[in-house]
Amino acid sequence: DVPGPGAPFIRAGQWLAVAFALATLASLMHGLFRWFDDIALAWIRSCRHDLVCGLGWRGRAFIADTAEARIATIAVEASVNDTLREMCLRIGVPLVEGNASEPEISNKLGIRNVRCAFVSCGTDEANMQAVHRLAIAAANHEFVCCFDLRAQHRFQVLQIALPERHWGDVAIFNAGPGEAGELRKFTPP
Repeated sequence: DVPGPGAPFIRAGQWLAVAFALATLASLMHGLFRWFDDIALAWIRSCRHDLVCGLGWRGRAFIADTAEARIATIAVEASVNDTLREMCLRIGVPLVEGNASEPEISNKLGIRNVRCAFVSCGTDEANMQAVHRLAIAAANHEFVCCFDLRAQHRFQVLQIALPERHWGDVAIFNAGPGEAGELRKFTPP
């Protein structure tokens, strides 16, 4: 304690120095946790893993099933919120924020090591784009891909749009809540 008219300013400076030190420490810890997350993502990306595109109710259910079975899984979601982050952290699934149909995001996902992809991004167009990107990125690597389409005619459109020599076993899962699901498959020529 320093007596005199400048004492409040000295105390305020000390408190600011402490606040700055704590903010710096918090930033370092955040960076360290991000670094660990990046290492976990790189490890999973390098081995055979499942991929979940879209964390709506179907995607969250699929992640819960793979977590119970202890299957390495990566999740990708375009609009991430704190609830999804906490869920993925609790289950132990790396979460990539972005659109799965964008090349820079698909590079982060380790597409060539995907064993099974589950695509339920919310709209038919987003699902078709994600499946198309997976088929292109996984060139000459076998994988299984299940996806959601609400309009049946789009299945034929996607089938025509897929690369001629894709190696995926692609299946449509078109069931809404409370409906029985139907799988329709096609495989490469």
